[in-house]
Amino acid sequence: MPRTRSNLSPAKALKVAEASRLSSSLNQKQDASATLPPAPTGRNIPAQGNALGHRPTTNPSPEGATQGWRIAKISDFAKTTSGGTPSRANPEFYTGNIPWIKSGDLNDGNVSEATEFITKEALKSSSAKLFPAGTLMIALYGATIGKLGILTIDAATNQAVCGIFVSEGVETKYLFYFLLQHRQELIKQGAGGAQPNISQGIIRDIEVPLPPLPEQRRIVARIEELFSRLDAGVAALRHAKAQLQRYRQSVLAAAVTGQLTQAWREQKVAEASRLSSPDKNQRQDASATLPYESAKELLKRILKQRREQWNGRGKYTEAVSAEPLNLDFPATWTITNIDSVISGIEAGKNFKCEERPPTEGETGLVKISAVTWGKFDELESKTVTRDDQIRKEHVIHSGDFLLSRANTLELVGAPVIVEQITRHLMLSDKVLRLRFVERIEKFALFWLRSKLGRKEIESRATGSQLSMRNIAQGSLRAIPIPLPPLAEQNQILAEVAARTTAIDHLEAELDRQITRSNRLRQSTLASAFRGDF
Repeated sequence: MPRTRSNLSPAKALKVAEASRLSSSLNQKQDASATLPPAPTGRNIPAQGNALGHRPTTNPSPEGATQGWRIAKISDFAKTTSGGTPSRANPEFYTGNIPWIKSGDLNDGNVSEATEFITKEALKSSSAKLFPAGTLMIALYGATIGKLGILTIDAATNQAVCGIFVSEGVETKYLFYFLLQHRQELIKQGAGGAQPNISQGIIRDIEVPLPPLPEQRRIVARIEELFSRLDAGVAALRHAKAQLQRYRQSVLAAAVTGQLTQAWREQKVAEASRLSSPDKNQRQDASATLPYESAKELLKRILKQRREQWNGRGKYTEAVSAEPLNLDFPATWTITNIDSVISGIEAGKNFKCEERPPTEGETGLVKISAVTWGKFDELESKTVTRDDQIRKEHVIHSGDFLLSRANTLELVGAPVIVEQITRHLMLSDKVLRLRFVERIEKFALFWLRSKLGRKEIESRATGSQLSMRNIAQGSLRAIPIPLPPLAEQNQILAEVAARTTAIDHLEAELDRQITRSNRLRQSTLASAFRGDF
């Protein structure tokens, strides 16, 4: 059964109830379902199949199905019409109780609520029409082209939504599932212009294999039974993915607080203690005789190199003092901040580009989305059109540590390390490059991706718009970061890699199973309309 959207709030439920009362009072001109065509007669199904690729057997009825299947165009058994948009110049039109559905509200299932409501006057003053509950809807154009929905409430729609009103001889859900199966063929028919567009003429000319009404209902029941099983399976797969994400975060938390390498650290301390004092009764403080550089020594060396590698403007600027982290870290670690471990932060420029990734021989500018989702995506870029805008110092290289300075609160400050790059790309003004003094960028990546690191980033992000927050370079530099000894960082990298590799493999398998489930939906629908049920 098509999935129902979220439950209505009490306020919206009152509006829907009012809209239902209004539907009976509006004249026939506004009742889009008036005067439906008669039940279809159609013709016997031809052996060569119909316009959307339906290829039945040479029998007048598909093999194994109830006798009496026919091919009929949608225009033979249904009426179609689209809605309209009341004038935005009159804000009063959008203060009513009539749900007004837009193409973005279609969800390939039941549609029970709207994001906007209009008045009776708006309905009368525009081409918008009131569609009754049970109306099948399809998006005609835009990003949602081909999306479907079945109204569970009386509602109006805009002009991007086509309502299909079937006669008594056709089950609405049967047609819904048939159009769902053939969405891609419909979209191809609407391609060719600046914006894909499925006309009502295309919809009315679609040929549909129609069994008798009881058989239609049996097929719908069988589809929904199988889809229900698939839904349960996909829900279990998505739950497993969510569990893996929680495990991934727990690995990061353990890595950046020292829990992941506690056994390794204890082993090294014990070894150092035995080496420094073979007499068990005269053990010394092992932290003073560790067989590797301590965290404090590492930070001292980094600060010295920072001065030598200074990449700022003018006179060298000392690192800002580190803020304390009220967390329990190992005694062999130290606390510093981003400013202390980098030699500089670099940003590019923003200018008009062609909205496509650059090809060979061209230069591109990265978008924020190139660094947002955990891996550097060089396809999230646009092409520079003027050679005088290309800056060699802004070119991105493999190994670069990049970070977004602007995005939503949950995504601002998202970091990546560029593992591989094949295109000639530059930094933009919203994608920063951090130059680390020592090879500690992978541990810094773990810290900034962990919940503890995210808390530090989000607390420093500014901006009044929820859709776009910013983190200034000064605030970024001030973010505190724990610093383990370099030897322990290398062990942390190995421990995290071992665990995340297993997580990656499991996630990939779950994704394959989800994709397989989607293919099973299509094969289920194909079987249904071949008469294999």
